[in-house]
Amino acid sequence: MGQWDITASAVQQVFTNTDAAGESLVTALNGSSDGTTKGIGGVADDMVTYTQSPLIGSALEGFFEDRQAGIKSVFNRIEGVLAGTHNAVVDILAGHDQMAEAILAQIQQSCDSGDFTGLIPTEM
Repeated sequence: MGQWDITASAVQQVFTNTDAAGESLVTALNGSSDGTTKGIGGVADDMVTYTQSPLIGSALEGFFEDRQAGIKSVFNRIEGVLAGTHNAVVDILAGHDQMAEAILAQIQQSCDSGDFTGLIPTEM
């Protein structure tokens, strides 16, 4: 295996930036916790209200219900990849290259299969 060029501070910065981007995505989908920003559902509700059409409302509701599993899958993948990456970085920094390679292989397998349950820690 090649030499790793990883520092704990650089990794922490990547996780911090990724977390901030994830929060932006959550806000876009669900709205802000203080209610100042509407999520997709709020925008869809406004569209139904403005059009005053039950047909459009039903179509929008069906569209978002249909996409919900895909959106959940995206969040699961992000969480699983971050958890797996964290584990790999910890091992790399500790000098456990072989274990890091195994975790990186597990990340790839999870990305291919869509099953991230093995990467998501049960306790933090």
